[in-house]
Amino acid sequence: MGRVWGAKGGAGDFWASFELAERLEDDRRFAELLALTDQLLAHGAAWTPALGEHMGRVHRYRLVSLGELGRGPEAWAHFGVVLSQFLAAPQAGDSVRVLRQTMGDVLLRLGHDGPAQELFALALADSRANASPADTVELESTIAAIEVNAGRYAEADRRLDALTSRLAIMQIAEEQRARLRALVLWMQVVVRNGQERFREAEQVGVAAVAACVAHEGPGGDVGRNARIARARALVGLGRAYEAETECRLVLDHEIDVDEPAYAGQLCVLRTVLGRAFTVQRRHDQAVADLEAAVADGCRSLGAGDPLTLDAVLALVAARRARGGADDAGEVLRLLETAVREGEAGPDSGHPLVGAARERFGEAKFRPEAEAAGRAPVRPWRARVQPGLRPCWNCGGTIWHDHR
Repeated sequence: MGRVWGAKGGAGDFWASFELAERLEDDRRFAELLALTDQLLAHGAAWTPALGEHMGRVHRYRLVSLGELGRGPEAWAHFGVVLSQFLAAPQAGDSVRVLRQTMGDVLLRLGHDGPAQELFALALADSRANASPADTVELESTIAAIEVNAGRYAEADRRLDALTSRLAIMQIAEEQRARLRALVLWMQVVVRNGQERFREAEQVGVAAVAACVAHEGPGGDVGRNARIARARALVGLGRAYEAETECRLVLDHEIDVDEPAYAGQLCVLRTVLGRAFTVQRRHDQAVADLEAAVADGCRSLGAGDPLTLDAVLALVAARRARGGADDAGEVLRLLETAVREGEAGPDSGHPLVGAARERFGEAKFRPEAEAAGRAPVRPWRARVQPGLRPCWNCGGTIWHDHR
């Protein structure tokens, strides 16, 4: 970082360092940013109120740094101390909202969605009273993302529809409107995929990709997510070759498979690609991609995360489609692990955990059913009564294996 403070440590040094902090955050140089916040907190009170908005921003930089460096407990402890001080300070301005929102972001990245949503809800109440309309929409879109992650699709859908209506009439800069519209459209595609409204998801996906490209250019992060989400809708519609093309565009030109930061997106991308290969009956390729998707998910998100569970369910479907005794044993093992990890994690109420549980029950029951199928034929009247034969395609609430 180099020497920041001059011999006298004067006001000029403070304000120059304050501006430097923003650049360090933009460049993701978080270790240097953390060291700089220590200097700003040690010397800054001489030049700006200790509990004023500028120092509130310095505390924000500290929370961001600690969170990005994986020091979540330290971030939480720092937040608890400074929040109470700013709540009691008459000159704090917008600092309380900023600190709550920042700590919520840290918790969200660490997988603590429940506490994060509580902080975002408090920040949203502050924002509606004091902040700009764009900040309020940003907060609500983050809350919608938490609802999506939790599988609360109906809640997220209502919130996103309301945000769409407000964005159309809100008096904000067009650059802000374009960015928020792209974000909301992408999440609407994910919601409709989760509800298996694939035709609507694909239609919204076209608009989402176009909005993202218009705002951030080709290869942007939100646009990449929107393209993958549209590909998922295409698979759901049986348009597997088009879905493969979309995935290939991302895989070949927009994502670094060796960069750990992309592991979560790779999990989703390879899950969609594996589903497309399953529909195309390219079973070995499907299994290979889906095994890689599960590995990506376990490494970056955790074995019980819904996105990892989605990859597991897709892998189970691919292995069943391929057939073979070895696949049957592996299916049972995969589902047992998925259910155990999903039920033990923070997303135990997610629909995909329920889907994994149902598939596990089916996998355990299937050998018995197949053995019964080899037994002497029962009288015809018993065979035609409803409910005597299990249906493997209609038991799931999320994905169907169509076998």
